[in-house]
Amino acid sequence: MNFITQVLNSSNVKMWHILSSCALALAVVVITAPENTHAYSQTPVQQACLNGPLSTEGAKIVSAKGEECVLTGVNWFGFETQSHVVHGLWTRGYDDMLAQISGLGFNVIRMPFSIEAIESEEITNIDFSAGRNADLAGSTPLEAMELIIDTAAEQGILVLLDLHSLKGDNHFHGLWYDDAYSEADFSSAWETITKRFGEKPNVIGADLKNEPHGEATWGGVARRLTGALKLRELATRSIATPPTGSLSSRGSKAGPRAAT
Repeated sequence: MNFITQVLNSSNVKMWHILSSCALALAVVVITAPENTHAYSQTPVQQACLNGPLSTEGAKIVSAKGEECVLTGVNWFGFETQSHVVHGLWTRGYDDMLAQISGLGFNVIRMPFSIEAIESEEITNIDFSAGRNADLAGSTPLEAMELIIDTAAEQGILVLLDLHSLKGDNHFHGLWYDDAYSEADFSSAWETITKRFGEKPNVIGADLKNEPHGEATWGGVARRLTGALKLRELATRSIATPPTGSLSSRGSKAGPRAAT
């Protein structure tokens, strides 16, 4: 029985559905505002993704109504950096950027974050002039993340949360722990995230750890519980109340077990 099957069969899990990582087409958010923000609109198959929870039917992602769903997304980074909030807010309002994302026809955001941000009390590099981003004033990273997730829902945008790095340095750590952050910190971070956002209908998935690599292997000749397999065990313990979507841990490097 593989890990996903174990999670799906767990009595503690309300609704978990498998979405392939490759179903997300990632693009870069354009910071400069276009002349016509709403030049495009979401197609019917994109709008169907709002009728969650989502599941798979053969090679397709389908809504709770059985409609085919197509996820077309952007990667909005920042919570995994020293800003501890999405980037671009030093120039524009978060609500304006979300309206642009939706207006350009995208329906999902991959939102990277770090353990450091989850434990932090401050966000930085934000322009508050002329009332811009006023709702974020005095917010913690978790409060800012919640406000952005809720506003995304109003714009018909889904969210995939990605524990991208340990520290706020946007660094691709091979493992989910180091000298500064332990495996217990990793588990605690996901417990915090899932308790706060697990019931939000537009949070469709959790990317447990961005690109495990190096020492994180799937097994090998040693036949021992190595890095990436330990990650699965931790995830089972940590995510008792998961988002209403997918669970993924991508890596390690290449091979038939490179994505789960």
